[in-house]
Amino acid sequence: MHLDTILSMAADFYAALFIADIITPKILSAREVVWSHAKLRVTADMSLALMAPFSFEDLHDAVCGLHLNTCLNDNGLTSEFFLEHWDVLHVHFESYSNVQKEEMPH
Repeated sequence: MHLDTILSMAADFYAALFIADIITPKILSAREVVWSHAKLRVTADMSLALMAPFSFEDLHDAVCGLHLNTCLNDNGLTSEFFLEHWDVLHVHFESYSNVQKEEMPH
């Protein structure tokens, strides 16, 4: 298969991701081609990176990096809530086993 054909099919596939419930035979075919060229396995290096311990500073940076005026799930608690009450909430994250014990940023 020619590279331009694969690129066109990939573009069609990704464009279709933004169209609700419209899956044509052309899109299905493009999906098969795209996935046939993708590695569907987590390598040992990827696994190590995913399982690496994270620090409280990493956690704090992640909370500070949340988009404003958004909810993390359907509980209605916005990112501003977590930022405003971080000095109280951070102690609840200490129970996570892969969080390194160190001084929490405030």
